[in-house]
Amino acid sequence: MESNLYAILPGNTDSSLTILKALKSQNHDQFEIVWKGDGFDGEPLIDHVRLDESSVLSVFTRTSKDENGNRKVVVLDFDLGQ
Repeated sequence: MESNLYAILPGNTDSSLTILKALKSQNHDQFEIVWKGDGFDGEPLIDHVRLDESSVLSVFTRTSKDENGNRKVVVLDFDLGQ
């Protein structure tokens, strides 16, 4: 996990959220999709302290509007220490 590069990207034209990874061992030359989900909106935030201390990538974001116009705040956790 250490020194690998991660990119957390909200969809540009859709409600997707994608997490990409580039390995240090491959000189960060190529990204691979680690996770992709739909139904998210806005710019995600990262808990940098938790990532540094426990190798858990916590992504704070919100869902897209439901049929009533409501959104939920969500935290997505990914264990990078595997």
